[in-house]
Amino acid sequence: MAYRFVLALAAALLVAGCHKAQEENVEAQAANASRDLQERYNALAAEAENGADAAAAPYDNEADALLNQMSANAARATGAIVVSPPTAPPPVSGARPRR
Repeated sequence: MAYRFVLALAAALLVAGCHKAQEENVEAQAANASRDLQERYNALAAEAENGADAAAAPYDNEADALLNQMSANAARATGAIVVSPPTAPPPVSGARPRR
C-alpha cells in the first residue's frame, strides 16, 4: 500500500515539474514574440517616416522657392531693396562648383 502511495506521489511530482517547465517556456516564447513584434513595429514606423519625409522634400523645396519669389515680387512692388539668398563660396581648391 505504501509502495503505491510513493509511486503515485513520485508521478504527481514529476508531472508538476514538467508543467512548471512548460509554463516558463510559454512565458519566454511570449516575451520573445512580443519583443520581436515591437522591434518590427519600430522598424516599419521609421521606414514610413523616412519615406514620407523623402516624398515631401521636393514639394517643400518648391514651396520655399515660390515663397521666396513671392516675397521678392512684393518687395519690388513696394520699392524695397531685394536681397537674394546667399550663394555658396567657391571651393578653395579652385575647382569649378557642380551644377
